[in-house]
Amino acid sequence: MFPDQQPFASLLSEQQILEVVAAIARQIEPSVNLDNLLNAVVEQVRTLLEADRVIIYQLLPGGDAVVSIESVGAEWLPIQGQLIYDPCFEADWVEPYRQGHISSITNVHTSNITPCYLDLLTRLQVQANLVVPIICEKKLWGLLIAHQCRSPRSWDELDAQLMRQVALQLGIAISQISLQQRFYYQQQQLNTEITQRTQALQTFRTRLHSLLSILNSAAAAIVHMRVYADRRIEVDYCSDGCERVLGFTAQALIDEPTLWQSQILAEDLAPALEKAFESIFAEAIVILEYRFRHKDGSLHWVSDTLMSYRDEAAECWMVTSVKTATRDRNSPSTGNILQAQPNPYTL
Repeated sequence: MFPDQQPFASLLSEQQILEVVAAIARQIEPSVNLDNLLNAVVEQVRTLLEADRVIIYQLLPGGDAVVSIESVGAEWLPIQGQLIYDPCFEADWVEPYRQGHISSITNVHTSNITPCYLDLLTRLQVQANLVVPIICEKKLWGLLIAHQCRSPRSWDELDAQLMRQVALQLGIAISQISLQQRFYYQQQQLNTEITQRTQALQTFRTRLHSLLSILNSAAAAIVHMRVYADRRIEVDYCSDGCERVLGFTAQALIDEPTLWQSQILAEDLAPALEKAFESIFAEAIVILEYRFRHKDGSLHWVSDTLMSYRDEAAECWMVTSVKTATRDRNSPSTGNILQAQPNPYTL
């Protein structure tokens, strides 16, 4: 992944730094695994600096941090995966590091550091360290840290320059790869939602088809229509039972909404319509009986149950009518209109 280098910090050159940084930059693409990239980077940095340990110290919400990535010599304590709480760091160093501060300690026992920080470094076998911030989207994401464990160490300018440039590239990589991962996650969520909605729509269509089959095979004529305040009617749906009960096809009744009214016997029409519209506008259930003339001219008694509710968005009343044949032509000649009842299904 990176160009071959002599594993001696004393031989580190600006050209080597540029080559390492360029190698990291070439790896920044959506398909790369971020952990693999970070592991390769800390391994190469440890080799170039001839350090005993190089870690990525990732900040977590709430003040804790975790050693998320580590390259360490076999003779030293591995600390990858450890949650480390450092109150001194949280209180004193977050903002300076966010501003780009670089920290180096030559000897932890002679440097002017707080007791809690000294205790932390001692527990980690650290005698000298070099710390640079990893900035991601203008926020302190974590720290790139080199540890010298076997002895104190004086870090030179090229050491710091290498760490600084590597941390800069890591910030870019983390930002871009994280953005791609968020985009991929959102795309997956969207695809899942589309799949779920498609499945739900298919289920709805299947159930609707079954319901329509039941309605169309029923002996009743089922009509769904919109009724407006001016008594204008628009028919949305008629079941196939319309042809059995009313003598006209469902399509004929949809195409000509006034056909239903025109075929009601004249002496039954006015009282039936008056009671129908009165009940519709009151959102009440009403059962009407009237004589209806089929297409072949034959006269049949029809029982018509109307239920309605107001659709404010559509500015109309949604009405469902269930019509059944009830009597023969020898029944009494006057239409029978039953009393309207409150609609328990009013919305």
